[in-house]
Amino acid sequence: SIRWKRCFLEVGQELDDYSTECVRQGDRPLVALWGDSSMAALYPGFQSLAARTNGFRLAQATSSLCPPIMDYALPERPQCPANNPKALALLQSSKPEIVVLAAVWQMYDISLVTKTVAQLKQMGVARVVILGPGAVWSEPPGRITLRLWKDDPLHRLPPARLDYSRFGLY
Repeated sequence: SIRWKRCFLEVGQELDDYSTECVRQGDRPLVALWGDSSMAALYPGFQSLAARTNGFRLAQATSSLCPPIMDYALPERPQCPANNPKALALLQSSKPEIVVLAAVWQMYDISLVTKTVAQLKQMGVARVVILGPGAVWSEPPGRITLRLWKDDPLHRLPPARLDYSRFGLY
């Protein structure tokens, strides 16, 4: 679960604070995940790894269409100037050792991330990890695969990997 509307805020949703469940309590090192929906989509994988290794706890502060960039504001995303400071406040109060930033970077001005990283370092975050852009498909991969199968007169299985240069959005 991505903890929808509690730790992953929808477009236009503003909260007073992220839910208390957004920071796993305990004494293991804390890894905080901050970003847009692409980071929210990665949460279950991080959660599985944390459970399997029992080596770290997780915090999640994610907001749809809001990159982890301080002072990020666009008219079509009015919630970002309110939600990003709340994410930063959550990180400041929980004191993570590592903060992982992820977003569909192709949609944003990534040069602004430098200020955010500096702010996290000033807060005492030991390590900031920026994940590269994830794949953004022109349509859901399952639909692409089905269409490839249907369009093939022999209905052969499509390739195991889709060609991103052909079906990717960016």
